Amino acid sequence: MLVPTSSNGRSKAPEATSEFPRILTTYRKGGLSSWLERVVLLEDLDTEVAQQWGKHVGSAHQLRRDWIWAWRLFRMSRDFDAVVTGSDRLSRMFAILQRVLRRRRVPHVYIDWLCNVEGGNRFSRIVRCAHLRWSVLGASRALVQGKAEVSGYAAELGVPTARFQFVPYHSTIYTTPFHIEAGDYIFSGGDGNRDYPSLIAAVRGLPFRTKIAALSFEHFVSIDMPQNVEVVRLSQGDYIQAMASSRVVVVPIRGELLHPGGQQTWLNAMAMGKPVIVAEDQSARDYIEDGVSGLLVPPGDVEALRHAIKSVMENPGLGCSLGRAAQIRAASFTPERFCDRVLSVVEECVGEARRS
Repeated sequence: MLVPTSSNGRSKAPEATSEFPRILTTYRKGGLSSWLERVVLLEDLDTEVAQQWGKHVGSAHQLRRDWIWAWRLFRMSRDFDAVVTGSDRLSRMFAILQRVLRRRRVPHVYIDWLCNVEGGNRFSRIVRCAHLRWSVLGASRALVQGKAEVSGYAAELGVPTARFQFVPYHSTIYTTPFHIEAGDYIFSGGDGNRDYPSLIAAVRGLPFRTKIAALSFEHFVSIDMPQNVEVVRLSQGDYIQAMASSRVVVVPIRGELLHPGGQQTWLNAMAMGKPVIVAEDQSARDYIEDGVSGLLVPPGDVEALRHAIKSVMENPGLGCSLGRAAQIRAASFTPERFCDRVLSVVEECVGEARRS
């Protein structure tokens, strides 16, 4: 969907109705029709992101680019009832611009707040916390993917819990073609906050082939790789098919993070009817019932992970039972339901702004 423009080149929002607010967004959401029919996509930014995907860009150039787009978003937003963005830097800059420069802000919802504070020295952590705090206070809501993240972020950043809202995430297979196979190997994939050393230690010496798909090989530096583990870099389509052809999908996540991540991976596997094993201590329980629709183990617990893997690989009946329950459970976490929930939050924020 293109952003309509007026004769002077400035973006012009579509007409609002009493039922639906005018929403400007930077998020394509996989081209989902139920989403794009309700929003106006900032098409130029979406095109630029697609063109720059995977390219190396200098930090100074990237910072300048983010400020330019944040300012454009700020100027354009005045013609809309609400703005929906991700939690990337330009979106946070937009929120800070609203906080500093507007007395009456346009309701702004972060569709997925994925920020962590860890890393760096004490000073850099203080600066990052301050930046994130201002970014949250400049917006109406930050949607998170786990219930525990609401209180965790509020305490860490020193902001009211009401600024955060849990909206369950969704599978992201969209229109990617794949076919389900009853494979003979363990699959694991993704890069964000992954704990592959624990997974590799857990499968070492087991008679099961393990395939790990990652874009960055830095996860595996200094690891003595066992013969039953293969590390590959795959395209999106091949990644999805590798998951669909596996016996079990394992998602090992590092512990003690505000946003551990991994939801997309295990939800895609669940939607395929695959048994999933998740090593995570925050939000997995919001999506998976341990022992019924998947197996949950503490992060970093190699022995518990090894036991869970052996249980599924050595007991086909258990794997089938977990996979069937997972697929039923995944029906609650579709992209359409997610978009409906997000739009409901946006309408709530617009209503609050109109009443204030």
